[in-house]
Amino acid sequence: MKRNWLILALGILLLVSLSCASGHEVGFPENLPVARDISSLESRLSSAVSSCDRLSMKTIGQISYGAYQSPVWVVSFSPAVIKRKVLLSGGIHGNEPAGVEAMVQMVEMLAKDPEKYGNIAFDIIPVVNPWGWSHDIRFNQEGCDVNRDFATFKCQESAVIRDFVNGKRYTLIIDSHEDPDAKGFYMYQYANPDTWLSRKVINTVRNQGYPVEQDVNMIILRTEDGLINAPLW
Repeated sequence: MKRNWLILALGILLLVSLSCASGHEVGFPENLPVARDISSLESRLSSAVSSCDRLSMKTIGQISYGAYQSPVWVVSFSPAVIKRKVLLSGGIHGNEPAGVEAMVQMVEMLAKDPEKYGNIAFDIIPVVNPWGWSHDIRFNQEGCDVNRDFATFKCQESAVIRDFVNGKRYTLIIDSHEDPDAKGFYMYQYANPDTWLSRKVINTVRNQGYPVEQDVNMIILRTEDGLINAPLW
């Protein structure tokens, strides 16, 4: 009996390890061709910020890999009266450009309609992993999956985010991703038994006519009508 429990425990440990693994530890050559130009994003962001006095933009870190240099920006939106603060980010995986585009469009929308979200303030980090985004690669140049590095902070990118959020409190944090194998929208919620807000987001997406994912399986986690309710490991 004890042997069976030991085998089960080892199996669970292996599954957890696999689900948390980065999947890559080898760096990339510095001379890879560039797939996207980071200056095009800077131009769009700067144009939107300059058109609205409630928006501001600053550099919170510099990513450096040999000849490749790129800032990490945050665009902040401040209503006249702030009741809640939300942090939005995209591009932590460089081969998931939709999140970056969503962040830029969010900034452009706030510039055109500053009253849209009432008393909610936003910090928006459009591209967490600029090298990966520029080269259409999931990882950073050193082969680090930045999304798996918020315990050790060995990556330049995760350290930039850590230093920026240190001492800040947000009502809500949303980090946007893509999944080429999914057929619809889904989201992760971490270590929170209350799914009310997540369900409201999913139903809003559904009511706008978009499909909601029913069958994504992440080794030991899977969607339940668009939601993966995950433990905080």
